[in-house]
Amino acid sequence: MIRPPAPLALALLAAACSVSHAESRRGPGALTAAREALAHADTALAARQLENACRRDHDPAACALLGRLYREHGTIEGRLRSQQVLESARARFPDDLELLMELGRTYFAQHFFPDAVRCFNQVLEADPHHCQAHYLLGLYHFRNWKRMNEFTDDLYAARRELRAAVSCDSSDSDAMYRYLIACYALDDTSSADATRAIVRFPASPEFRLYRGALAWEALDFRSCQRDFADAVALMDGDTRRAYGYVERALPVTDRDRLDDFPPEARDSVLRAYWLRADPDPTTALNERELEFIYRMFVADVRYSNGPTQKRGWETDRGAAFLKFGTPTTVAYTLGDDNRSGKVEMWSYVIGGVFHQFLFVDEFLNGNPRIPYSADILLHYLEHAPPRTALASAIVPIPAALDVVAFRDDNFAASIYLAMCVDADSLRASRADSRDDRLVVRAATFDPAWRRTGAFADTLRLTATSTHHRAGTTHLEVVRRLPGSFDRYHLAMAMEDAHARARASVRGDADAERFVADHTKLSDILLTADPGSGGAGIKRHGQTLVPRIHRGYRAGELLRAYVEIYDLARSARSSRYEIRFAIFPAPDDDASVWEDWSRRIGGLLGLGETPPVIAQSFQRTGTGHDEYETIAIVIDSLPAGAYQLVISVFDGISGQEAQAGTRFYRDAEHLAESEP
Repeated sequence: MIRPPAPLALALLAAACSVSHAESRRGPGALTAAREALAHADTALAARQLENACRRDHDPAACALLGRLYREHGTIEGRLRSQQVLESARARFPDDLELLMELGRTYFAQHFFPDAVRCFNQVLEADPHHCQAHYLLGLYHFRNWKRMNEFTDDLYAARRELRAAVSCDSSDSDAMYRYLIACYALDDTSSADATRAIVRFPASPEFRLYRGALAWEALDFRSCQRDFADAVALMDGDTRRAYGYVERALPVTDRDRLDDFPPEARDSVLRAYWLRADPDPTTALNERELEFIYRMFVADVRYSNGPTQKRGWETDRGAAFLKFGTPTTVAYTLGDDNRSGKVEMWSYVIGGVFHQFLFVDEFLNGNPRIPYSADILLHYLEHAPPRTALASAIVPIPAALDVVAFRDDNFAASIYLAMCVDADSLRASRADSRDDRLVVRAATFDPAWRRTGAFADTLRLTATSTHHRAGTTHLEVVRRLPGSFDRYHLAMAMEDAHARARASVRGDADAERFVADHTKLSDILLTADPGSGGAGIKRHGQTLVPRIHRGYRAGELLRAYVEIYDLARSARSSRYEIRFAIFPAPDDDASVWEDWSRRIGGLLGLGETPPVIAQSFQRTGTGHDEYETIAIVIDSLPAGAYQLVISVFDGISGQEAQAGTRFYRDAEHLAESEP
């Protein structure tokens, strides 16, 4: 049995039929037609349809869409028309939340923030889980904090609202990122939150940068390195170039020197810079490079500016943070008059000297700058070298490195690394004196500073060679690296098993010269007295112990070993003249490790200086390759640095070759390892 419809149902049915009949005469509804026009990118037709629907049909949805359409024109006139439409519709439909949200968005776009905040709060009173209202309130408080960078009330409000926005809409990556930054600024960070964001937004580099920054601050450099590398790989081209633009942290003079290099050499020069800055190049971890990326990220988080569209590292405060790190104190005051705006004063203690930077918000746009009148501050910011905040717990140990290259045959060479470490300092710094294990590492780099190889050994302290000289004890380790005929940059390190004390040294080797088919010399190896024992280099049936520290005192002979290659022969014999000479050493002995922008070339500065000791010998041999061992009395030399130069003149071919090495009279030459 079917019941007859109730009177109310009959009335609703009649109304629906009437509307349907009316639309069948007019065509589809104006709102529907407007949406179809928007789908075809015909905004003018859509606006006319929406105006009709809003005025004639009193459709709040049409009014809301029309207000949004006017606002999204992006012009002042468009925003004003949006405001007029939405305020008029709001008067007719005071309970429509979508109209209220659109009106709040228009106020927000016009920077009428109190009105916008009122609208969003009214929306939340009616719908506490309205995601966009929470997000826009959070964005308002977040921008307030970024503009002032001082007060935490806005930060707490931003964190609260953005957390609510993320909770109801987990797909909003911007809300998630700003929420994490608000937490970071309030020291309320969580790696778990960052990991969830990475899982949710795997293609967004900022979340990996964020987690990497947390790892940096926790001194978890390996995790930091992984996250930073992944983040850089995900960046767009412009951002990646910005993060690789190390010049921002360099003094002006170094930036000018970088500009002298052609574009194709840039990558090589930057690799050289970072390896030079690396506390230990024998590892794949470079804490100083990670520190630069960390500072770039934090500068962008804290000091990016919306009104000027500047990223954080492009601002004056960002530049100071990049170069000097977090200031010791930050003080805020008001300016002297209505033109100077808010003032920030950053204080640092750099090299034991107190420095203070003044930043003034002269244009009231939330981007304080060093005023032009404070040119001395600008000069210091531009010319001062960068300062690291790395406080390494590793004790640096004095050490020296001797690198010599020999040719083994027509295809291969041997590079010998001989390292000398102050044993007394190492023993005093070991974490556990009962553990006598030592870790020895080395790494090689090609001329373009690309890593080509590495090795690591663990040995016992008792297995190293120990020498007592001038009241100090030295540990000496020798390692051979087989190589091709090329040039190498080398680094070597020795540390205790607990990584509490480390010696780190660097050098260069050139086996490239062995490729040519004319007379040439190996590197000169300074050797210890015969029978002194210790780790040595085996060549031509003899064991040669490197005198790594290169320091000589009264009564000690200067002993040297050199190999000669590709002599010409006549009647199965060779003839050559060998000459050794000792010159005062030039002042500039910096290798490429010491000055990353230059390449060492030849024996600089010796051509015009007469030798203080010189002697020549005539030799005959039977092969293309020979070797020489010499012992020179140097008691007549005063204290200082000297260069031993050995020259060979081939009497048959007329070819000449030369090699040189530095030594020290009345000095133990152990370089201080870098922390």
